[in-house]
Amino acid sequence: MNVTNEEDFRYERKFLVRNLDRWQADPIILQNSAGFQRLHMPRTVNNVYFDDPGFSFFKDNVEGDSRRHKVRIRWYGDDLDQISDPVLEIKSKINQVGSKIRFPVENFSLSKLSEPDQIDKWLEKCASYSPLLPYVGTLRPTIINSYRRSYFLSFDKKFRLTMDDNLEFFHPTDKINPNYGDLWEDRSLVIELKYDKNADFQAREISNEFPFRLSKMSKYVAGVYQLYMT
Repeated sequence: MNVTNEEDFRYERKFLVRNLDRWQADPIILQNSAGFQRLHMPRTVNNVYFDDPGFSFFKDNVEGDSRRHKVRIRWYGDDLDQISDPVLEIKSKINQVGSKIRFPVENFSLSKLSEPDQIDKWLEKCASYSPLLPYVGTLRPTIINSYRRSYFLSFDKKFRLTMDDNLEFFHPTDKINPNYGDLWEDRSLVIELKYDKNADFQAREISNEFPFRLSKMSKYVAGVYQLYMT
């Protein structure tokens, strides 16, 4: 299996912006003294998040557990039904430091999410590489989300910044069976500054130039709240 372990021990600072759209936030980012430039055109990011029946991953994140995990399948593009080049990702965070392990999986349609055997097959392939092993057989799709992501890189290439807008959240059954229809839209911007842990002091200076509020906002946590608890 082609396994990649990227962004090992990455730090990140997250900002939740409610009073600007991306066209207003874009020049603020480009004017920062870090010299951010656009990496490429924005693209649509899609995720299916998984959790166990007790929502263990959700609870660990809400309660601020020192070791937190998220499991998702990610793909890019506007097609939410026939999924091409998907990647299973296990995100782990120990205190404020994060890492991510990625496993490519075969193309599939969203109807596969209603087949527990198929989900377990994907997870079993990855379990020996990750903290996932205790959860194989219990994880099921919890939410689907989609958003447009813009990408920036600092002049010295030490800092990556992403800006997400047009956030949409669905219950998995709503996409598998179109007779269901709950959709939650969030018009906030989510901006993330990502960097190696030895650049934290410089990251603080970059952050102080932004008129944005630091936040611990998690898209997964926000989606679960809205789709299951309101």
